[in-house]
Amino acid sequence: MSEQVDADISRAEMLSLPAIFVLLVISSAPRGGQFAAPRRRVGHPGNVHPVRVITLFTDVSLFAINIITLLGLGLAIDYGLFMVNRFREELRRGQDVHGALSRTMATAGRTVAVSGVIVSVPLSGLMLFPQNFLRSMGFGGMAAVVVAMVGHSP
Repeated sequence: MSEQVDADISRAEMLSLPAIFVLLVISSAPRGGQFAAPRRRVGHPGNVHPVRVITLFTDVSLFAINIITLLGLGLAIDYGLFMVNRFREELRRGQDVHGALSRTMATAGRTVAVSGVIVSVPLSGLMLFPQNFLRSMGFGGMAAVVVAMVGHSP
């Protein structure tokens, strides 16, 4: 089963990552000569570490990797584009780069933090089930949300 999960994740990433790259390039088309893209990389490797720590205390299903990949990538892109859009709004309002960044983090950064908490709470409910598979989905999902949230909030 482990080999099949690895193969499936690799195949999904090979198919989806090029499409995501094209969509990100289109959505962040140059404005003012620069591509708008988050400077920090938040994704899969950072999400796996919290789950690794959890394995010291309880069993975690291999399928947690699937939810980590899906949620981690999706939230990192979503939060990143949200922050970039907010930053651009502040620049259009006449803020300098430093002022626009400060205002973006004060407003959109808080929104990202609240969103992360709101998504994490229902995922924590999965840990109440006795099935290892469902608990693992909760652990993996919460790890992905927390890492994406911390990477994009003040």
